[in-house]
Amino acid sequence: MDISRITDWLKLPAMTLAAICFVAGLFLFSSAEFLSTAGLTDLVQTYRGYVGGIFLVTLALFVVNTVATAWSLIKPWVVQAYLIWQGKKRLQVFTKEEQEILFHYIQNQMRSQRLEIKSGTVNALKRDKIIFRGSNLGAYSGFDFVIQPRAWEYLNNHLKLLRVSHR
Repeated sequence: MDISRITDWLKLPAMTLAAICFVAGLFLFSSAEFLSTAGLTDLVQTYRGYVGGIFLVTLALFVVNTVATAWSLIKPWVVQAYLIWQGKKRLQVFTKEEQEILFHYIQNQMRSQRLEIKSGTVNALKRDKIIFRGSNLGAYSGFDFVIQPRAWEYLNNHLKLLRVSHR
């Protein structure tokens, strides 16, 4: 038995699997009259075990293929919803240094500011996708970091989260 032929079956498109499954199911579950009229009675009786195996394998492959395709379509929405939920949760708690950095964006109504790339606080905000580096080119004083649009909007609507003393 050649293993490559089995892997070829696994790679068949979903519609082909569905068609093969339908025909195998038709052979297995049709009435004797229909099979006799179609001239398939001897074929089905002789190879019933193989037809049943083909039916089960193609049905399983079709179901798995369909579920995988459906998941690939909805996965971006699930991931996006999770990131939004995680982001809102993260936006509820800031250290004093994080508050100062973010307050500067909101107080000055600017979406970009120059920050030190070596700062752990800056990198924590970057890792949590609250800010991102706006350019790969920096200056001696640092790099420009841009606040994420969702963080910008959320913080503008929830100023109490930035409890920095106003100077």
